[in-house]
Amino acid sequence: MMKKAKSPAGRALRKVETIDLKVSRKVSISKERRVGLWTRRFAEIGDQPPLVAISLGVIAAGLAGGHDRLRRTGFRMLTAHSLSTIAKLAGKGSVDRTRPGALNEKAYRLEKGHSDDGRLRSMPSGHSAGIVAVAGAIAADYPQALIPAAAASVAIGAAQVPSRNHYLSDVLVGAGIGLAVAGLSRLLIPPRPALA
Repeated sequence: MMKKAKSPAGRALRKVETIDLKVSRKVSISKERRVGLWTRRFAEIGDQPPLVAISLGVIAAGLAGGHDRLRRTGFRMLTAHSLSTIAKLAGKGSVDRTRPGALNEKAYRLEKGHSDDGRLRSMPSGHSAGIVAVAGAIAADYPQALIPAAAASVAIGAAQVPSRNHYLSDVLVGAGIGLAVAGLSRLLIPPRPALA
């Protein structure tokens, strides 16, 4: 019978942690390889500056073109992204988890905590929370954009794992946060009723 893997603190790893670690090792792509570099760059589309810039661009386009629906969508995108940032910071502020990319420098940990060390702030994935929240905010007024926005969200979220930014469960928790705040942003800034 095989012994259960343990954390450095001596705690037996939960099944989800064991899966996360195996998946991370299996799909990890070195940033020294061209494909790894481009995967990391693609994954960064879900970061705060790009998502804020996209949201502001949509607001500006709506204002410049006199398109109320587009302007409202941009404000909803910015609201959803802001709410996802608040939620992910609350999560990162209460859980210490070693990022996959830091495992050669730090021992693996997943425990309650409040570290400011970025190498211990893997849970949840803020990139995944942000991109899912923004995609949901777009689809509220533009339902025809749901499939491409969802596909982009899945791709950007999935890129976090081979980039060694996050574990699969970090991405799934982040996506859950994104879905929740997309719904909340829809309540705060309701979609414009369709013309009869």
